[in-house]
Amino acid sequence: MIHKITTIVFCLFIFGINAQAQDIHLSQFYTNNMNLNPAMTGNFDGKYRATVNYRSQWSQLSVPIVTAMLGFEKKYDLYTQEIGVGGLIIHDRFSDFNIANSKIFISGSYKRDLGGVELAAGLQLGYVFKRQDFSNQTFPVQWNYDIGDFDTTLPTMEMDERTNANYFDMNFGILLSKTWNRKIKTGIGYSAFHVSAPKESFLGNDFKLKFRSAIHFDAEMRFHEKIYIEPHALFMWTTSTEDLVLGTNLRFQTTKMGIRAGVFHRGGLPDSDALIYKVGLLYQTFELGFSYDFNISELSQSTSRKSTYELSFIYTTPNIAPQTESIPCERF
Repeated sequence: MIHKITTIVFCLFIFGINAQAQDIHLSQFYTNNMNLNPAMTGNFDGKYRATVNYRSQWSQLSVPIVTAMLGFEKKYDLYTQEIGVGGLIIHDRFSDFNIANSKIFISGSYKRDLGGVELAAGLQLGYVFKRQDFSNQTFPVQWNYDIGDFDTTLPTMEMDERTNANYFDMNFGILLSKTWNRKIKTGIGYSAFHVSAPKESFLGNDFKLKFRSAIHFDAEMRFHEKIYIEPHALFMWTTSTEDLVLGTNLRFQTTKMGIRAGVFHRGGLPDSDALIYKVGLLYQTFELGFSYDFNISELSQSTSRKSTYELSFIYTTPNIAPQTESIPCERF
């Protein structure tokens, strides 16, 4: 069964069929602004923000799928407007098939106060480096009935095997946010990925990455002086494939320290994929989070209901600039 799972994962990486597996996704999606929505670049309370994410998926395979992200963003305040700029580096690999995928993006956003509601728009441009080593792969035509196994000395019959699939990529997004009172903040956004329709293939064909859309929602509700409820939702779709993540974090926050815990559910409609458990620690300008995906899909029968873990780290410098602008007047 594990061999079948590995083969399926390999096909998803190589041929990019219509599934969410063609794109990197995080269980702690709300911890990385630029990976979620370019319009959220600079959308934080502070001056600078550095983010690190690490994901290890399907450790039941001989070698898990590993994803790492590094982001840095900065916010510039200009009266009732904000400009956010940032950079994002993403790398993931599936060592069993020597597949490596690296992305470098620059992001920019512009946010304006529209009288109680803030509207932001963002654009993300980048380049993707995808590499594959076919030397340890086998193809159906290499099956040798005499020995009952694959024979790598036989020809693959593939006319144009490529080890690289590099391309330019572009994403954009919008975000609406509102502070209802001193206790409730909400935000809802839409982001679109692969709007440049890049070609991605190791076999020399004209396969184009499918346009992927995402709608996300988040809120912060102060339930008590030191207790906050933080619901999050993410719905993504591309062609006929859908992915929905719903859940809530509970945060206990003092002046310097805090703890966060939550439960999320991920799955398409109407199928279930995993339950996600999250715990986190906050200390002054640092945030550390750990999540574990408990597999509840049909795949759990062969993986003992074990699947994925993630780590997130966020460092934010406070904004010491004055929040109000003084208007000089003439002296007489």
